[in-house]
Amino acid sequence: ENCCKGVFGTPECPYIDVCVPTASPTQAPTVCTERKFHPNRGYTMCSNGYNYPPSWENPEIKDSYFHNTLEDCCKAVFN
Repeated sequence: ENCCKGVFGTPECPYIDVCVPTASPTQAPTVCTERKFHPNRGYTMCSNGYNYPPSWENPEIKDSYFHNTLEDCCKAVFN
């Protein structure tokens, strides 16, 4: 929460959670328990979607970009 206030001026960090249920179905089934949070391409929020550079999946740097929780992502990226 302090991280979000310092970076964004709000108590909640902006984020996109593609696993939140929506009114319309997705094109393909997804396994949300396996999704990790990462910064978006513009480093303005965290997301657990698939829109990120393929290079981030490089085993040598993967742990720097992908985080188990939204909170961990916000802390790592914006703190």
